Amino acid sequence: MNDGFLADGEVSLIGAHIGGTLNCDEATFINEDGAALNADLIVVDQSMWIGRTTITGGLILLGADISGSLSCGGSIFSSHTAHAFHGDGLHVGRDLICDSGFTATGEIRLAGARVGGQLNVSGATLTNDSGPVLTADGLRVDQHVSLKELSGVAGGESGAVRLSGAHVGGWLDAVGARLTNRSGAGLIADGLSVDQQVHWHNLTVTGVSEAGAVRLWNAHIGGPLNVLGATLTNTPVQDLCDHFQLLAEQELPTGLLTGLYLHGGVVFGEWAPRESDVDFLATLATGRCRRRWRRCGASTRRWWRTPRSGSTGRTCSLLTWRATRARCRRRRR
Repeated sequence: MNDGFLADGEVSLIGAHIGGTLNCDEATFINEDGAALNADLIVVDQSMWIGRTTITGGLILLGADISGSLSCGGSIFSSHTAHAFHGDGLHVGRDLICDSGFTATGEIRLAGARVGGQLNVSGATLTNDSGPVLTADGLRVDQHVSLKELSGVAGGESGAVRLSGAHVGGWLDAVGARLTNRSGAGLIADGLSVDQQVHWHNLTVTGVSEAGAVRLWNAHIGGPLNVLGATLTNTPVQDLCDHFQLLAEQELPTGLLTGLYLHGGVVFGEWAPRESDVDFLATLATGRCRRRWRRCGASTRRWWRTPRSGSTGRTCSLLTWRATRARCRRRRR
């Protein structure tokens, strides 16, 4: 089913067993009434290739088992319903690749999926007007996840990209990604676990949510979190940098909640009465707060201290914060 193959109507491979490689490169699947390619519970002993393929109606791989790699690089998926790619419970033995200009109109679902190699969605363009562009709650990736230069535009309170409860065995790279949600959070990753570092250089996230543009409640990151140049914008939330400066001239904040655990790094929170968020740290990374503090000779690094014996990571010390504020005030005089 490759090299110019055209199917008008649903192609069903439900429960099929392919002893070798399933090649659907450069094919066209069209179904105006439902899924164009339905391969629920398919078993592929080697790899499945769907590169540079157009699927109008959606691809379904619920519970599929692919021993090799699944490659969708350069393909165009769209759906008249909600799901452009429905892969809940999918198992891929090696890499899952949706890069090289991959485009999807509709939701990409990988909830509970397992990827033995890497998940690569670099440079993809994802759009969904009625929900998330990528739902990967409970996803397990043994190696790395790359969302580099990903463009995602979503609508709905469920978030633009969801990684709640996901586990990444390597690093998570979202350098230069652009996530926008017109009516909810940009990234929801409650309980996310990343064994190595997280790269968010120049990440841009725009949301409209009381919980923040990025939500990482009880997330665990085993290496450094780099958000240099990140821009997180959330319409109903006051700029946290300005809010911090206001609090610095008054009393200590009463709603500091820790929410992100960085083993070997820091634990940080937001000045919020109920919910913790990543927006404050990203504001620091842009340099706006840092420049203000440097004028009085204090560094943002002074806000963190080494924890008590037996603890992993670091915690925010309000005593250190109080001392830093006092030194700044003395130098201003």
